Amino acid sequence: MGFSGSALRLRVSKQLEHKMVERKLDRKADLEAFQAVDDKIQSVPDVHGCIEGALKTQLAEDKNEELEIMLRKTSLLIHGI
Repeated sequence: MGFSGSALRLRVSKQLEHKMVERKLDRKADLEAFQAVDDKIQSVPDVHGCIEGALKTQLAEDKNEELEIMLRKTSLLIHGI
């Protein structure tokens, strides 16, 4: 099937235009997907704050346990009075 020079240029031009539109749509879809993920991340509670709270709680429990162990070492129990 033969094309004249202007018909071939028109066909190539349309193909290029179609590819450019596809690329723009792909970029827009990528941007929307990125924004959706970013919005989800922003809606998650502050992970740093949660971890910090858990560590503080664990530290307080460990200090209480150490204090209890120290008190047991210095306590005197009398049996059978």
